[in-house]
Amino acid sequence: VIYLSDAVGALKKKELKFYDRMQDVLGELHDKQVLLGLLRMKNKVAIDIQKAIESACDTDKKEVVRLAMAKYRNHSIFPV
Repeated sequence: VIYLSDAVGALKKKELKFYDRMQDVLGELHDKQVLLGLLRMKNKVAIDIQKAIESACDTDKKEVVRLAMAKYRNHSIFPV
């Protein structure tokens, strides 16, 4: 994933929108994963909270896959 601050002006509007959304989803996923790691360090944290965050992480991962599939559906990743 590229940093958008370096890409502004170099990408088409549609590509910029894709990378912007992908960057947001990956950032949200990362934040949730960090929070889960911190919560697991505390033995008395409610299991329901951890499960809710894990579920949200799964949703973020699915969104990353959905975005990537939509982006590359008609584009070959590997040159022929």
